[in-house]
Amino acid sequence: MPARLFETIAEKLEKQIRKNPDKPLPTVSELAAQWEVSHVTMGKAIDVLRKKGIVECFWGKGIRPVGGKPRIQSQAHGKLYEELKWDILHGDRRAGDELPKTTYFTTSYGVSTHTVGRALKVLSEENLVHKQGKRWIVGPKRKSPAMMRTDDRPVVLFATPWETMMNNFFTNKFAQPFVTSLLGEFQKYGIRIVFVTMYKLDQEFPSESVSLEDTVSLVRKLGSRYLGTLYHTGLNPSTQMQWEHWIPRLYSFGQPVAIIDTSNQHVQHTRAHFSVGPRYYRFYIDDRAAVSCALEHLYEHNHRRVGLPISGQSDWIVRRTGYLIETAKKLPGMSIETVEQNEPFWAVSEKKVQTGIRFLAKEMENVYTGKRLSMQKLAREVTPSLRHLLDDKITALISVNDEIALKHSQWIRLAGLEIPRHVSHVSFDNTPATTPHLLSSVDFGFSRLGYLAAHLYIGDLPIKADKEGGIVGKCAMVDKGSVGRIQSGS
Repeated sequence: MPARLFETIAEKLEKQIRKNPDKPLPTVSELAAQWEVSHVTMGKAIDVLRKKGIVECFWGKGIRPVGGKPRIQSQAHGKLYEELKWDILHGDRRAGDELPKTTYFTTSYGVSTHTVGRALKVLSEENLVHKQGKRWIVGPKRKSPAMMRTDDRPVVLFATPWETMMNNFFTNKFAQPFVTSLLGEFQKYGIRIVFVTMYKLDQEFPSESVSLEDTVSLVRKLGSRYLGTLYHTGLNPSTQMQWEHWIPRLYSFGQPVAIIDTSNQHVQHTRAHFSVGPRYYRFYIDDRAAVSCALEHLYEHNHRRVGLPISGQSDWIVRRTGYLIETAKKLPGMSIETVEQNEPFWAVSEKKVQTGIRFLAKEMENVYTGKRLSMQKLAREVTPSLRHLLDDKITALISVNDEIALKHSQWIRLAGLEIPRHVSHVSFDNTPATTPHLLSSVDFGFSRLGYLAAHLYIGDLPIKADKEGGIVGKCAMVDKGSVGRIQSGS
């Protein structure tokens, strides 16, 4: 079986480390840029080296070859401490979560109860965990928010260019995990959100801006109740010009200012760009990493010919399609077969799709005006795009997002095929709509980002960002059984 991409990278890195064991490695981000791969792929390569005992990864100290200079904490409790701290500060273990019992750590890490106790004590001294009876709880000890009037609660401003964008963000299924985590944490701590729009309400194309000075006056009026501003970015150039003035001005009040960049199209908006310091953050998703995650999952299951139906020419579809084709070229033997989808069948809404196969069958009959055909033949007749891909002997289908993936999944069943027996299927977003369906999908880590954003303003845990304030969602493939393994040589 051919070596996977991350295994090939790990092998080459190992050779470099053997030649110069005292030289610390760059960060994962820097390595990913050097090798032109995603953070996910490079992270897997480093994990291979870590498991082989070639490198060690330590919080705040980067990646160090085992044969190099000793690190500050080399004791057994230090290793456990580092791993738990990493999990806590990256949101993998969340404030309020109960840590496993001591026996879990002694069994899993092969250490003594004394070692576990020392690690937890160090974390407790840093206010990253606290003891509640016999249990260890993540985060500092939290007081329940006192009963107070709405007018007395601490406030975070949520700013958008206009009201329509604000409504779309809070109701969009794509961003729902972020919103749920953010609002859930704010509710626990009694924090109120005040919405601010830069432009006149109910106007998609702004003509008159809401005064920045009015917002500044509101912040001054809030006084100590003001915890900071969270801004949802827009792609309209005129709105960007406007918030270029807002961010530095609101930053001057000494509280965190962050932007939510769901398209990762604001890479240039760094701390240096705004001439601000360490209280500015950009929460974003990495579409390249998500694409790499999906394709590598297929590659590991021996899929080499992948079909990609393209529906529409939205910027994000064009961008994701480009990433898919580009990434596939880096995986030996893998190819992407694309096809345009212009059939009227795909115009049915997602809500209608979820009502099931029978409704879709009726819809298909409505758009088909020819002779009477069986359902399997009818499905292929009205959708030659997917028929073309399957006739071209692809082994897997990749959909650009879950909404269209549900339609693809239904079509495959209508055409008399089984997932993953006849064709494997993956998608992006991992939205709640896919839960009852057999659909493996890439999760962008929005829930974790919402949690970290909330605690940035709560201020109880240190939030780890890169030197320019970037905090990226952690992509992961949520495998729900729609990917089968292709036997070697078949």
